[in-house]
Amino acid sequence: MKKYNYSYSKDPQQVNQLIFERPLHNVGGVDCIIVGKPGCGKTTAMVQIAINNQKKFKDVVLVRGSDDCQWSYFLNADIPMDLIVKRGVEIDLFNRRTGKRLDPDNIFHKVKEYVSAKNLVESRLSQTRMNVIQTTPYTSTNPNQHLQFCVDWLQIYEALNQRKWNHPVTVCFDEFEDLVAEGVGKKLYDIELSLSGIFRKNRKNGISSFIACHSLADVHWRIKKKMRWKMYMRGAKQSKDSMIKKTLSDLPVGTCYLEGDKFERFEFKPMGNEFKIRAAINTISQI
Repeated sequence: MKKYNYSYSKDPQQVNQLIFERPLHNVGGVDCIIVGKPGCGKTTAMVQIAINNQKKFKDVVLVRGSDDCQWSYFLNADIPMDLIVKRGVEIDLFNRRTGKRLDPDNIFHKVKEYVSAKNLVESRLSQTRMNVIQTTPYTSTNPNQHLQFCVDWLQIYEALNQRKWNHPVTVCFDEFEDLVAEGVGKKLYDIELSLSGIFRKNRKNGISSFIACHSLADVHWRIKKKMRWKMYMRGAKQSKDSMIKKTLSDLPVGTCYLEGDKFERFEFKPMGNEFKIRAAINTISQI
């Protein structure tokens, strides 16, 4: 496994608390929202944090599955992964360059199926490998399927809070605005209200969330206010109450300002190019 050369400010209080020390990890989780334009290093940051949490704190790590296969960054670090797919969902993997179909058994340590969130949490997750979770696929064109995608993740968070085992958990969720977009319709309001309460429970139950989005404006305010830490990367627009009074448009890739009780500059070293994989994800029955 690669060893990552993190670098940080001379007073790394916030960085240590979030990533390296996490002194309360046995009794509480941490929440961090990572903001920046495409290509700024958000996924690289989440991957390196996930690896650290699994190796150092023995977290059970869940990673969102999606058609752009952001989980492929873990392949650069030679980290074993399980793919866990909801029953009723089909996933085909392809080489982006050649269009050739790829065998998941050649990429993942195990490919599993889950039938419910409780089944997933109690009998499918691995502590020693990354868990790529493929729920009902997200779509912006089918409101019913979008709603089911949100329900799937709400149920997973609820099941994690009710888990019978005591290992800490890290959830990495790219494109978080898919789940908690600002200005959603009435059908999704209850989902976001429930998620707001769940994030409060997460900290008490040893569940950490590292979520990425392009803009804070894309994420519902009920969720944003639950995030203790904000990680601003290149192109990010700070919140109005931010202590950071710097222009972030020219930050190097992988560099961020981490804001909690104060702010500190921090850097994630590049891992190399992602593996060029895409997925075609469909539900067997029409939603």
